Amino acid sequence: MNRELRQRIKRASEYQKKAIMELLPKESAGHIEVIAKELKALVKESVIRFGRECAFGTGAGAGTDNSGETEDRVKKVDIQ
Repeated sequence: MNRELRQRIKRASEYQKKAIMELLPKESAGHIEVIAKELKALVKESVIRFGRECAFGTGAGAGTDNSGETEDRVKKVDIQ
């Protein structure tokens, strides 16, 4: 995606946000901003956690077989 298209998409999303905010009561604007920030933080944390689980194999399904018991993934290595 080129830079111009990204800028146009970003500008369009800003216009969408402004349009939605105009439809809501003025008193709710502050609440909506706080909720938006919290949602962004939640998504960011979820993506980071998911990435770590994929990279390090620490998710709910990591190291388990179909019976739900964890497999022994430790391999004995002789150091000489």
